[in-house]
Amino acid sequence: MEKQSSSVLGPETIMQDRCHYHIFLTMCGRYATSSDAETQQTFRITPNDIEAVQGEEVVLRCEIEHLAGRVQWTKDGFALGFGNEIVGYPRFSLNQNHSDGVYNLRITNTSYDDAALYQCQVGPAKHNHPIRAQAKLTVVGHSILCGSCDTRAVIFHHLRRLVGGGGTINEILPNINNAMP
Repeated sequence: MEKQSSSVLGPETIMQDRCHYHIFLTMCGRYATSSDAETQQTFRITPNDIEAVQGEEVVLRCEIEHLAGRVQWTKDGFALGFGNEIVGYPRFSLNQNHSDGVYNLRITNTSYDDAALYQCQVGPAKHNHPIRAQAKLTVVGHSILCGSCDTRAVIFHHLRRLVGGGGTINEILPNINNAMP
């Protein structure tokens, strides 16, 4: 019996061709590092640390260039979600403008419970790595004589700001206690 030639490639040839093809693609730069790859998503504006007075409105800014992934905020590592309304946080909202890459977190009527480390997170997408930027929100009392807070801590906080952050509560407060009515 005579062997017939066939135009069908065997499994080894297909694998070899796939390997050559893979090497060809790598050598020709068809991956994310090539000049024809999509531009990476980056931050245009990252959130800044903010010190807010209790009851104020705060906006943590986050703007992205070349957005490819989904954007969400976290509070102390807890994901707040992707929508404009943030379930469980009625004073929080996400001010989004997809076409401009704006994803600002707005907090109205700030309270001490809002003090936390916040993070703007942009998830991965084709040829794009995830990115994140964080900011600390500090909330201070709105009045020296605050019925629902520790008056000494509020006074101390304001005094430390006035004297440039130096001193301990035991060094500063004895002089203040004598001056209070």
